[in-house]
Amino acid sequence: MSPLSPPDGLIVCFGRNVGELCTRAVPLAAESCSGLKLQFVMSDWLAEDQVRAALVYWVMDAAAELKDIEIALRWGVPLLVPEQSQVLRRACVEGNCGLFYENQEEAIACVNYLVHNPAARAALGENARRFAKPDSPLVGSPAMAGGR
Repeated sequence: MSPLSPPDGLIVCFGRNVGELCTRAVPLAAESCSGLKLQFVMSDWLAEDQVRAALVYWVMDAAAELKDIEIALRWGVPLLVPEQSQVLRRACVEGNCGLFYENQEEAIACVNYLVHNPAARAALGENARRFAKPDSPLVGSPAMAGGR
């Protein structure tokens, strides 16, 4: 038996309630990044410092909150969040730290874009780190304080 080869990229996924859209999108997203061996792993399967290696932090649960993305923000991992989550979408827009998707096709396109564009990933990741800082005006803003 040959040893497993390491993945080319880690996509960390978060969700307590992962819908059909995302479960169908994961294998299609992997296929769309032809030539790359991507590994999709649920965030609760990883130690906190392992999240640092992720190319993308994919939120698959529209009920997720800001506290659910804190680890990705701290490590500077770009976000991919469902458009239905107003608070996470607002975080991506105001913090300029990620992308959001409405449907399966958009989710796949966003994964593909982030995987193949290291400069965009780096910029979004740096913005995520800034957004995570306690003195960030966005983190403490009333707009970020309330639910979805």
